[in-house]
Amino acid sequence: MRILYLTNFHNPYRDEFFEWFGKKVDLTVLFERRFTSERDESWFSGAKAISYHELYLSDVKRSLRLSAMFEMLKGFDIVVVGCYNDFYQMAAIYHMRLHGIPYVVNSDGFVFNGSNLIKNAVKKSVLRGANAYITAGKCSVSSIRDIVGERNLIHSYPFSSLTASSYLECAKSVADRDASIVLSVGQFEDYKGLDVLLEAAKSFPNKRFRLIGMGRKKEKLDSIVDKMELQNVETIAFLKPRALVREYLKAGLFVLPSRQECWGLVINEAAATGCPIVSTYGSGAAVEFLADRYSRFLAIPGDSGSLVEAMNNFFALQSCDAVAYGLYLKKRAQSYTIEASVDAHLALFNEMVYGKRN
Repeated sequence: MRILYLTNFHNPYRDEFFEWFGKKVDLTVLFERRFTSERDESWFSGAKAISYHELYLSDVKRSLRLSAMFEMLKGFDIVVVGCYNDFYQMAAIYHMRLHGIPYVVNSDGFVFNGSNLIKNAVKKSVLRGANAYITAGKCSVSSIRDIVGERNLIHSYPFSSLTASSYLECAKSVADRDASIVLSVGQFEDYKGLDVLLEAAKSFPNKRFRLIGMGRKKEKLDSIVDKMELQNVETIAFLKPRALVREYLKAGLFVLPSRQECWGLVINEAAATGCPIVSTYGSGAAVEFLADRYSRFLAIPGDSGSLVEAMNNFFALQSCDAVAYGLYLKKRAQSYTIEASVDAHLALFNEMVYGKRN
């Protein structure tokens, strides 16, 4: 089976997925560019395709990129659109729809509708008409179905940044939790809601908040922390994966205060170590992991009072209940691995190409 996957740039977890996927199919990945200034340079170190073929749209003269991309779309059983809201990939969608090229639209989780009616209309126009859809998490299926309709083929997959072996490494590591530490990991962007967490931190002067991952925006975040006179907040620009796992193992609570985030892979990572989680309904991963049994630990997005309430709900737990919660999360994370994600993609593609249903 020949698959072409369209995406924007390299990142570690997606590259890992491509390596595993490339062992199962004849995979070519078309990257729009090699790097982005939005990410730490370490994200791109060692990025090298082994089990798949890679192409770069940025290697083509800008004025010729659209026509070159349209040529690249030919000769595959299925084309996967990894980032449907990107200009070039939108153009690819309309081209494939016009020329009858079979394609699948990927969504990394929830599809959100905003207040801008024009943007919502464009989103519907782009999404409708695919041969199939594959979306991160069962909880996000309804958000796709509301846009494209009941009759369309929609599969979910267990999105994760962890392989089965890396999950086991996290799950088997011995935690030494400090109940005073509240950990949060994520970029300093509006959709991440770190400002909401800072507001919530005022209500917990005896807790130590460790915010990791804002990269080059650390100085900007530090100035806000200073202005708010928060003595209980520490910021760390970036940590490598192993160091980050140690943070998950040490924290008494992990908080993801997302306003609107399709998934949130840090939820998988925290859960794999058994770290208790408080988040919001704005994170697809948090809803997927918590909504069934622990919805009291989900807050209203953008509402610091609601986040404080959800955190207090956790802090009110007996120690045995907190341990049980961590064990539940660890077990939940076990079925969300890169290999399981590959299997879910294969099940959909086999159904499309060969009519086989797993």
